[in-house]
Order: sequence, then C-alpha cells, then structure tokens
Amino acid sequence: MFSKTIFAYGDSAAGRIRQILGSRNDMAVTSCVEDFSQGPLTTLTSMQRFSEVRANYWESRAGKPSSNDWLTDFHRHLTKAHQADRVEVWVGSTVQEQFFLLFFNACLYSANIDRQKVFVVQFPNDHEILSLSMYSDDMLMKRPSPQPLTEENSEKLRTIWEAIVEGSWETLNQVAAPREMNCPIDEAIRVFLRRFPDRRTGLGTVDVRILMSLSEEWTPVARIISYVLSRYLHDPDQIGDATMFAHIRRLAKSGLRSPLVQLRGVETAIRDCRARINPFGRKCLSGEANAVSENGIDEKISGFKLSSSTGSSLYWDKGKLVLVDS
Repeated sequence: MFSKTIFAYGDSAAGRIRQILGSRNDMAVTSCVEDFSQGPLTTLTSMQRFSEVRANYWESRAGKPSSNDWLTDFHRHLTKAHQADRVEVWVGSTVQEQFFLLFFNACLYSANIDRQKVFVVQFPNDHEILSLSMYSDDMLMKRPSPQPLTEENSEKLRTIWEAIVEGSWETLNQVAAPREMNCPIDEAIRVFLRRFPDRRTGLGTVDVRILMSLSEEWTPVARIISYVLSRYLHDPDQIGDATMFAHIRRLAKSGLRSPLVQLRGVETAIRDCRARINPFGRKCLSGEANAVSENGIDEKISGFKLSSSTGSSLYWDKGKLVLVDS
C-alpha cells in the first residue's frame, strides 16, 4: 500500500519526479501519455468504450493499429489510489496538461475517490516554461505548494470536461471570457478555442502554423514539422508531429475544391513526403479567401462535430465561438 500516489502528464515528467523525490516504497508515480485535447471524447461511464474510441482515433491518424495499454495501467494505479493516504496530480500550463487535469478529475468521479485527499501541484505559467517536462530538477524541487482540490474547483473542472465531451460551446465561451483573475484552465480553454476555424479565414491555429512554414518550393514534410515544433516550443498548445502531419494531409486532400497544400511522394509517410503551399493557401493566410466557405468542413474537435452538411458551423471570432449559417 502506498501512502502517496502522484500522477503526472508524460513519461518524461514522471521519470524526473521519481528521480528528484528518490525511490520510496511508500510512494508511486504514474504517468499519462494521452493528449485528450485531440480527437473525440466520451463519458467515463465505460472505460472500455472510452479506450476503444481513443484507439480508433489514433489508428485513423497513424494509419496503423494503436494500443491503449497506458489506459489500463493508468486505471489500475487510479484504483490503487483508493488505498493511498494522499493523491497528488502535477501539471504545467499547456493545453495538453490542463486537459489531463480535466480527465483526471473526471476519473475521480467515475472511480469514486475521496477528493478530500487529492491535491494539485500547479506549476505557474511564466511564458517561457509551460510544460512540466521542461522544468529543471532544481525547479521541480522548488515546486509550488500542493493545493487541495476543493469541491468548487472539482465541480468547475467536471463542468468543463462535460462541455467538451458533449460539444457545449456556450459553456466554453463562459470559461474563456476575460476576467481579472485567470486560472490555468481558463487560459487553456481560450487557447483551445483557437483551433476552431477563424471566421475570416476558415483556418485553425494549427493550419496557420503549417501554412506559414511552407513556401512555393517543395520541402520535406519532416523538415516542416520539425520547424513548426521548434518555433512553437514555448506555445501553450503543444501539437505533436502525428497531429501536424494529419493536418497537412487534410489541407492537401484531393477531394477539396481548392486544396491549400500540394503533396508529392509517399503521402502517408512523413519522411518520404514533400509539400508546398498553393496560391489558395496564400489567399486564406492573407484573409482574401475563406477555406471553409470554399471547401466546406467535415471534422471533429473533441466533442464538437464541424460539418457543412448541418447548415451551420462553429467559428472562432474575437476570442469566442460563434455559430454561423453556411
């Protein structure tokens, strides 16, 4: 039995925490590697169903079978947390880590864990180091004091998680509304909303990053992705390479009326594919054209289904989501 169980986002962060705290028989450190800000989400009433939905999503992205063994392991450690005297969750300020906090809080309800013994170690947003994995050992040692997960805060996290799962954009707008005192989850939701197509250009924040890195010359996709990852290393939205490649392929999809990107080579392999921007992609970047108006949309952002066939679509406009008729 462990007297303390610590949960952290990412294997790197969890390994560092084990290193600085030392090996102790009465303490367990568990990592989560899933990016819950990407792909569809379901309620946690059935962890098997949740795992299947997530595995199917990553398989569609990678084009090969995906294993969700991490979820089985995570749930096993969460079950053991029932016996621990204290449970801590360590998170940074990135969108990915804040979404992990949302998932973790939702698991507390589904696993019926006493929240009075749960504490959050929230690392501050200093605009340079946002992710837990980027902190030095010394900074981790000088970590913020654990704060109790109060009933009020837990209920807020639960409401946000349910809004994301159910596609309640009005609730997310309320969370993202400007206020004098901001907390990391509020800021994470503001950043998350920028993934939706901009009302003026029809481009989400990931699309913009990709198109700005492209030229009219054929460039290896691996180089493009590496450049974008390094350029936005300190951005609160840490998009991974697989997600970025999937976006590149979507922008170049042959069924589009006006593709924004052209691909050459093996279009399913990052290392064997090259890309360049099309004139229409340049027009969208400059605001002269709208990608959604021209090509339509059929995409899912968490619980939000964006489809031109419904007659209306969600757009990001001046810091909030708006529903616009097609």
